[in-house]
Amino acid sequence: MRVRVAAVVVAVLAAAGSVVVAPAVVRAEATTSTIVTLRSSDALRAIAALERAHGFRAEHRYTSGLRGFSARLSVRQREALRSDPRVSSVHDDRDVRLVTPIAAARRGDVPTGVRRVGGGSVAASVAVAVIDTGIDLRHPALDVSSGANCIAGKRRTSAAQDDHGHGTQVAGTIGAKAGGGAVGVAPGTKLYAVKVLDARGSGTVAQVICGIDWVTANAKRLGIAVANLSFGALAPGDRDCGVTSGDPLHEAICRSTEAGVTYVVAAGNDAADLASAVPASYPEVLTVTAVSDSDGRPGGDGQAPSCMPGERDDAPATFSNYATRVADLSHVVAAPGVCITSTWPGGGTKTISGTSMAAPHATAVVALCISSGRCPREPESAIRTVMADAERHATDTNGYDGDHDMRSERRYGSLVWAGK
Repeated sequence: MRVRVAAVVVAVLAAAGSVVVAPAVVRAEATTSTIVTLRSSDALRAIAALERAHGFRAEHRYTSGLRGFSARLSVRQREALRSDPRVSSVHDDRDVRLVTPIAAARRGDVPTGVRRVGGGSVAASVAVAVIDTGIDLRHPALDVSSGANCIAGKRRTSAAQDDHGHGTQVAGTIGAKAGGGAVGVAPGTKLYAVKVLDARGSGTVAQVICGIDWVTANAKRLGIAVANLSFGALAPGDRDCGVTSGDPLHEAICRSTEAGVTYVVAAGNDAADLASAVPASYPEVLTVTAVSDSDGRPGGDGQAPSCMPGERDDAPATFSNYATRVADLSHVVAAPGVCITSTWPGGGTKTISGTSMAAPHATAVVALCISSGRCPREPESAIRTVMADAERHATDTNGYDGDHDMRSERRYGSLVWAGK
């Protein structure tokens, strides 16, 4: 509850003298962060009119990922907007969190994951958006530009500098150049930093939609074909772009895929069914589980990973979420996610684990596939091609333990492959 103190002084002149009325305390209405979608195709004009009519100020204005805005609204304002013919829907905002990385005991290792997926030799000719905590814009190993900063209270055009580390780690796995301590799967690929999470790794759906909105609006102009999302929230998904569940995040991703951007997302680190996580359960995205690989080669002959001795070489990571439904398995692949060394703010590297680290391996594979012409730019076809490549490569010789075990209730998908 916010309290506004209004000092009111009234002098009443009377024969008996003057009376001073003491300061009065006026309690403002409680407000909550809210996401509103609109019917109008001219979102900015509609938002301005609604601000005047209902007495609020929008924090984020969406014109591409979806048409709408986010704002802090009172119960009275929310009900008035629900009745306004210009409004399509009104939703509670909710928190999102990083797919929390698991810290390693050592740093600076040469990454094995890049070798395991056949990457590390060429850059993609298409650009990649990293929607995360930002990227270290001065890291010498990264070809990165600032895209948008969607943190509350910031101008969208302010620098999307990473003040956490997660986004820079993700970026390096995609495109770090040689000489920086950890080569990426597609070294030298152009990256765009889209900051939607703060220094604590926290954010809201409204901020994430702001980032997706920027990507959707600028994808064609900047050549962005792929976006990486290594975070999520626990929520039920649906299969109709948010219509059934009233999910504006799902709607925004659907509109962005319609604009030609392929989304690659982390499955989550809860060792649970990904059906209860978003955006991992959205059918329009490529969802990535984590496997453990300690030597960069197939066969399962490597020692236990040094930073997580409880994991096995060439096996699903014990922390990784997984698919149980056929519908989810249709958009799931696996990638290395244990003891992954990549770039870190300040010019160095760091080794951590998680499906957050697995997802950028697959993001780079998608970007390389589109660049080669083997994958169409249309996201559904690109995902289907990358999954088919992974299936073909998942032989007894090249796969990992359990990737083709149809009897298992936990399915992790085939290991992505960037090689020829």
